[in-house]
This record gives sequence, C-alpha cells and structure tokens, in this order.
Amino acid sequence: MNLYSPDIKVFDAWEVWACDHAESWRGMIGDWFGSLGDERVRVSFDEVRTLWGGELTLLTAIVTYARFAEDDKNLRALQNRLTWAIRRVNGVARIVHEHTSMPVGLDDKKAILSRRSR
Repeated sequence: MNLYSPDIKVFDAWEVWACDHAESWRGMIGDWFGSLGDERVRVSFDEVRTLWGGELTLLTAIVTYARFAEDDKNLRALQNRLTWAIRRVNGVARIVHEHTSMPVGLDDKKAILSRRSR
C-alpha cells in the first residue's frame, strides 16, 4: 500500500466499478489475498513501457498473476492490462491512478484472461 497515494483512484477489472481512496483499495486487496488460502501467487510484468513528463510518469504493462500450490504446481494464471499514473506526493513517487482491464469477446461477452486465449 506504500506505493499508492492516499487519494488513489482505481479502476479495477474485478467486482467494483471504482475505488476512490487508499482505504477502499486496501479492502479490495485484502479480500483478494484472503481468498488465496494456501495458494501462492507469482506476479510478473511483460511489455512494460514508461512515459515520463516531469512530475508525472505513466506506466503500462501486461501483468500475469499465476497461482501455485505448495508443491510448486502451477494451478492457473490470468493476465490483466495495467496502467499506472505516478506522481510525486510530498517528494515521494506514488501511484495516483491505477487501471486494469482485459478485453471482452464480441461473440460470447466473456473476459479474455490470457493473450494466448484467441
């Protein structure tokens, strides 16, 4: 949570339309970690791109969340598109906006959770 500005605005791909501050985002993250049980998640970033403009930096990436069992078996994975807007807050770089998404199939209206799904 130290990465985020207290007034973070999050457009997450899951469950709620938006989180308007760090405390609501903390709740969403806590619920997600709590749902994992004994499983572990490895997070990796691909296609990371940044654009810097003085006090504001934009970062885009493809994020893969892979769940692993205690025996290190890969149980499943999903991918999100991620955008962060980062600016200095009291001299420290903080995420002030986060947006995650995934495309939705035109025919079946289902989320496409992997770049390799089609």
